[in-house]
Amino acid sequence: MKKIYLLLILLLTSCSTIDSLSEIGVDNENCIGVRRFKVLQAIHHNTGLAFECFTPDCSDAYSNNVNFIFGDKVSEDLYDGMIYEVPSDKCAVRNGVYKYQNKEGAQKTVSQIVFEYKNNYQSEEEHQNRISEAKENIYALCINSYGDEKLPQDEKYCSCYGSSYIDNGGNAKAIKKECGKLPKFLPSN
Repeated sequence: MKKIYLLLILLLTSCSTIDSLSEIGVDNENCIGVRRFKVLQAIHHNTGLAFECFTPDCSDAYSNNVNFIFGDKVSEDLYDGMIYEVPSDKCAVRNGVYKYQNKEGAQKTVSQIVFEYKNNYQSEEEHQNRISEAKENIYALCINSYGDEKLPQDEKYCSCYGSSYIDNGGNAKAIKKECGKLPKFLPSN
């Protein structure tokens, strides 16, 4: 009888572990099974510390992992207490770590979460839409960065930067050639 209980517990535990660690039937092997997060603290434009949650109202949030999440759209603002739903065509992916100091002054390290497409594109139109979305996100990052640094916004530059960054795979030399000198606050690989 003990063996049956042990087997039953093992099966139930493994099912819940698989569900929380990976998504089944998707092309992106890095997808995890978390579909919503409750923002504990918004940090900057589209970033924040957030709990993983598995119930619709996130009532289980405070007993789950804390992560540093990037909103799906750069121009999307997160706020404290917000329940963030992962877009249906995307999934949460762990992408490195985020280090911060909590209110008590202790150093903390949490997983960094980004949102990627679950599946490969199915048509050239869908591929072009994804490229356009990436360009819009880079443009928004550029505009937001100008705002953060209290510098005048340069929409023409940000438009060029958004397109050039994606078209040239983030190559700083190619971006400089097309758009001009890169400001310090913008990513250049």
